[in-house]
Amino acid sequence: MAGPSRRSARRERATRAVLRILLRAIHTLRHASPGAPIDARLGAVSFLHRFGSSLNSHLHFHLVVLDGVFSRGDDGHNREALFHEATLLQPDHWSRLQGVLAIGAERGAVMAGP
Repeated sequence: MAGPSRRSARRERATRAVLRILLRAIHTLRHASPGAPIDARLGAVSFLHRFGSSLNSHLHFHLVVLDGVFSRGDDGHNREALFHEATLLQPDHWSRLQGVLAIGAERGAVMAGP
């Protein structure tokens, strides 16, 4: 049986894996930003919330994700980031994303173990 520190390390790895899956899945929506180059990058902030309102163990993420992507300036002199709004996002994009996230969360739970 794994000790507390081994269990914690396993849960930490699983948590990071779920976050990577989540951000990769969200990043696939960059195609909804017309005119954005293929190397455009997602802008997001996330943090892990480990407890619920009654201080019970309740591991979950809070995220702020921009509705678009960033790319580098077009010319060699412009170093400012350009924002490309995701104007083509539709409700079915979010439905597909939820399916991917559910699978990722299930994998993370399996990795974390009991």
